[in-house]
Amino acid sequence: MEIGNRVLVLVHTFPPFGSVGGSIRLLKFLTFLNRESNGWEPTVLTVKSDIDLLWVTKESQDSVAQVPQDIKLVRTDTGEPKGIASEYGKASKLLRKMKLAVLLPLRKYLMIPDDKVLWRRNLRQAARREHSQHKYSIIYATAPPYSVLLSAVAIKKETGLPLVIDIKDDWIHPLRNRGLQRYRDLIESRMEYKCIKNAEKIITVTPYSLDRYKKKYPEFAEKFEMIPNGCDVSEYEEYWENPPEKFDKFTLIHAGIFSDRRDLSHLFRALRRIISDIPNAATQIEFLILGRMPSAQAQLVERLELGGVVRRVDYMQRERFVETLVKAHLPVVINYDMPSLVPGKLYEYWGSRNSMLLLDSKHSAAAHLVQKYGLGQVVEPDNEEAIYQCILKCFKHWQAGSMSLNDISGLKEFDRKYLTRKLESVFRSVV
Repeated sequence: MEIGNRVLVLVHTFPPFGSVGGSIRLLKFLTFLNRESNGWEPTVLTVKSDIDLLWVTKESQDSVAQVPQDIKLVRTDTGEPKGIASEYGKASKLLRKMKLAVLLPLRKYLMIPDDKVLWRRNLRQAARREHSQHKYSIIYATAPPYSVLLSAVAIKKETGLPLVIDIKDDWIHPLRNRGLQRYRDLIESRMEYKCIKNAEKIITVTPYSLDRYKKKYPEFAEKFEMIPNGCDVSEYEEYWENPPEKFDKFTLIHAGIFSDRRDLSHLFRALRRIISDIPNAATQIEFLILGRMPSAQAQLVERLELGGVVRRVDYMQRERFVETLVKAHLPVVINYDMPSLVPGKLYEYWGSRNSMLLLDSKHSAAAHLVQKYGLGQVVEPDNEEAIYQCILKCFKHWQAGSMSLNDISGLKEFDRKYLTRKLESVFRSVV
């Protein structure tokens, strides 16, 4: 195999695990990159996988098995605070909490744009060493964390390589810096401008983000491209052709971290009302939560006496996860209060063909996608009555055996193989 171009990939956590490290977007791009004659040879610069970082808890390493064997991984140490060895049990948890109490204020006010800024020195050294040995053709950096983009700019200036940055979540937005932290917006706006100015191409993931960045930086408008998130269509095709039996109970499902940045009391109270209003509903309904559930949400479930209905399940192996989505009845999407964000799980839910419930503003990018393709209902997260009516309507359709499936013809343009071809086009335009 003749290799055409070496790609130096900068990412803090690779592959992602559980809810940490962002979506599997990058992993899939690297999986489907063309490596044939004059293709692409990626090398990933990331942190060591065995480091117990203070800020995060590893809950799953499933995606490690999905990393193609021909991808070179260069792992470095990090300057970030370490956690406490887990084998000490309760003492470990106490020490971690004490350490967090001391260091979180520093992280909140002084580590700008994020705590991963402490990795920059090691990342730049590794990039310098790699390029001197192998001579790369292009730098590809993903964010968040946004400090990786600052490192990418510095590496570009040292090496002269063209730079493509992939911004999965808009950098400057109200949720990031609130209260006393708002002073950071001015500093980070300058950082963002520096990265936009020095990159050859900037990739966004939604039309909303693309339009917003073009308006914000009209002098660099031609640099911006959009490559949305998506899913592996091939993982779902066999279920489209041979649908499995659905779960016996009417099953709502939510995959990924159950957000504590949204008030979910309205969702659970709506579910409680259905259980109370309909005889035997408690034995006919189940709400599966795949992944971590914050303690505040778990306590709310207990207070509403929904313990027999709401069931949390650990992160699953990929094949079982896909099958579980398909066998459920009503996927639930809980979006952050960010108009530009389209959660990656939305495309996975689309692949399951189940009509979904999106809790989000009706003016968001995610809502636009759901409405454009007729993928389900969009309800404001605090509209308990509307949530109640939506779940109740689906439940009655289930009882009557009349639940319909979504059209999946439009999903082909969000197939990750197709999206990777778009990424390669961006690479070719700057190399």
